[in-house]
Parts: sequence; structure tokens; C-alpha cells
Amino acid sequence: MDLRQKSVSARIYRGLLDAAECKTFSDVLMQMRIDEARMLLAHTPMSISEISERVGFASTTAFARFFTRACGAPPARYRGRCRV
Repeated sequence: MDLRQKSVSARIYRGLLDAAECKTFSDVLMQMRIDEARMLLAHTPMSISEISERVGFASTTAFARFFTRACGAPPARYRGRCRV
């Protein structure tokens, strides 16, 4: 799934999510990015740079910072733990 290709209006998602789950569009998007990044790190040989771009980050540094905050480990360490 390439998250950059999603074309449904953020306003539509926001309204549906607020009513149904009490989550914001931003929360759901960030969770989707984390889930996709975890899957790619665990199951593909893609570089961290490729993964960061694939899940919608323009900067690998920003992706690494975001991933570390969300998962408690940098992408490379997470990948190493998944492959052991």
C-alpha cells in the first residue's frame, strides 16, 4: 500500500473517524504509516530510505525520529529484532 496515493478527502475521513472512533485523521494516518513501515522492515530487504519514502516521509531522518518515538526503537534495531 502506497500511502501517498490515497485520494479521499481528509475532511471526509476526519468526520467519519470522529464520529465512529474518536480518532483524528492524523492519528489514523500515523498508525497506518507505522503499521506499513513495521511490515516492510520485517518482511522486505528494502532500505530504510526506501521505506521512509514509501510510507510518505520526504526525509529519512524525520522517518527515523517518528518511528523511534512510536515504536521505542530506531528502524534498523527494530528490523534486527524482527529477523532474529
